Amino acid sequence: MSFSYTQFWGYDKGPDGTLVINQEEAKVVREIFALYLQGYSGYKIAKILTERGIKTITGKDTWGSATVMSILKNEKYKGDALLGKTYVADFLTKKVVRNQGEVKQYYVENNHAAIVDPKVFDIVQEEMKRRQSLGHYSGKDMFSSKVICGDCGGFYGPKVWHSNDKYRKVVWQCNRKFKRGTKRCTTPHLSEEQVKAAVISAENKRIDEKAAAISAAEELRKMLLDNEELERKAMEVEAEAEALAGMIDRGIRENMMAVQNQVAYQRKEADLQKRYKEKLDLLEEIRSQITNRIARAEELGRFIDTLREMDRQEEFTPAYWGTLVRQVTVYGPKDIRVEFIDGKTVKA
Repeated sequence: MSFSYTQFWGYDKGPDGTLVINQEEAKVVREIFALYLQGYSGYKIAKILTERGIKTITGKDTWGSATVMSILKNEKYKGDALLGKTYVADFLTKKVVRNQGEVKQYYVENNHAAIVDPKVFDIVQEEMKRRQSLGHYSGKDMFSSKVICGDCGGFYGPKVWHSNDKYRKVVWQCNRKFKRGTKRCTTPHLSEEQVKAAVISAENKRIDEKAAAISAAEELRKMLLDNEELERKAMEVEAEAEALAGMIDRGIRENMMAVQNQVAYQRKEADLQKRYKEKLDLLEEIRSQITNRIARAEELGRFIDTLREMDRQEEFTPAYWGTLVRQVTVYGPKDIRVEFIDGKTVKA
């Protein structure tokens, strides 16, 4: 496999300077996004690429997690472009530095051909936020942070038994099971095959009710995309914030032009500033709700598309695990519950 070392992995520069997809590199970019959605961390993905002998954009043999994460965060892979990330700080030396807000930036949608479906890109960004909210995410294995202990709510993690002899094997158990000073969880350890078997069993139950599951998921997705009321509320709050900003600005100018009781003025301005901040916080909260609903709808869209194309499973498929399953909760050896992206939980 040959690669060209251009500024952006996955793209070559065309004759007119536009970005043209390098099909060989693009396969690797799409796999990086797919592996991330299957549960792997940037560190683990970098290790996988290194072990396969795939060279980095600069021709190095070893990938780093920072390189992988920069690819996952780069809007260029969904066909958009953020212009003004850097600028020339010194026109004499031509020194280029990263833009930290010194000059204006411009976001251009559909600037060039996309390597990754924009929906997939957006879902990856939401998954990043989800993992950050967990506080700890190893991502060394696809099951990391998605297999939960039914006793304490903690994560299951891989543990090596008999590491130095012929009986060596890897099992999954609650990370808090033998933590000092805590009540020992009664949940069992599981082999990777047992986790996979539980997921296959649950997936097949969903496939048996495919038509009803898809119909319900489509209704939920439609509801999540109906944000008219939230949009209206956001416009109202934004208008109120602008009105308060205008009152603050007028108060400042009046105070500069005429003698006023400064104690009364400062008290009034402090009140206006407080109300203005409250409106901005509320506006941010509403916009966050809208963004989260849209991201959830896109996630459901992938769930629906995947379920629609599936037949009954005999083998574990990592791609299906990444797009169908939210988490697996272990209560007992015969009580393993699989929660799907659409919110339904199936006992496997």
